[in-house]
Amino acid sequence: MNLQPTTGELAWLVAVLLMLAAAVALRIRGLGAVSADGQVDPVRARMRWTSRLLTGLGLLATLGLIYYRDILTAGEPVCPIQNNYDSAVLFAAMTGGLLFYMLTVLRRRRSGAPRARSAVDLILLPLMIAATGYAILINLHIVPFRVYSQIGQGMWLPIHLASLVIGSLMLVYAAVAGAMYLLVDSALRRKRPSRLADALPSLERLETSMHHGVLWGFWLLTLAVVSGAFLGVNKMRFTFAELLVSPKVWVGTAAWALYALVLNVRMIPRFRGRRAAWFAIAGFGLIVLAYIIAQLLPMGR
Repeated sequence: MNLQPTTGELAWLVAVLLMLAAAVALRIRGLGAVSADGQVDPVRARMRWTSRLLTGLGLLATLGLIYYRDILTAGEPVCPIQNNYDSAVLFAAMTGGLLFYMLTVLRRRRSGAPRARSAVDLILLPLMIAATGYAILINLHIVPFRVYSQIGQGMWLPIHLASLVIGSLMLVYAAVAGAMYLLVDSALRRKRPSRLADALPSLERLETSMHHGVLWGFWLLTLAVVSGAFLGVNKMRFTFAELLVSPKVWVGTAAWALYALVLNVRMIPRFRGRRAAWFAIAGFGLIVLAYIIAQLLPMGR
């Protein structure tokens, strides 16, 4: 079964990348479409909705690529997380789905003002662009194409990969909520109007969303750590001593411990708010670092 990326897929991904880049540019220009007193700027409103349309088209295009590779090309259903190329495309699609979910859920109603939609796309769109760009680098062979299924078949591999991908998405959700919390809190502290901060949800809603993202992401990350250790020892025949000296294990464990701290800071008032937001962002940074290390090291190390 040939799962190598093709030139046609490269052109498809470049088109997606251009759509998403245009969506970001239009969304920035469309900030402030609705003023605090409810007045609508028609030009900025059109830019905002054009940005959302381009984002939706980019999401549909990534889903179409997943369907093309996993059904039409392979000839049979294939797990889209069995290699780093399909995982990147899947992550881009899941980030796009999360974006529209947050646009629907994270809303704020202020007294005397209409319900404003969140500007969360300005934070999630760059992540979607990064995942698409990473898939392009793999297609161009700048980043090696890696197949994860070579370490053995069985139920633990799909459990490990699925919990890692979905858990990472939940931690993205928490990190984005944390970044938005810091933007809104900074604007309130400076007492200066900000079109970006004004389009974001309230601090209370953002803190709750951040906690829910960390909660689900933490337990899925725990499952990924446990299943990964099982794969390392039973499938790849590593000893626990070899796993303990792996940089990927150390960074992943540090991220796990940091998220465990974030889950408990809600009980300590002095560690809530800004500190919890920074912890959520730092934890996601460690997850990204662990993934980079995993790509640089030999399979499984």
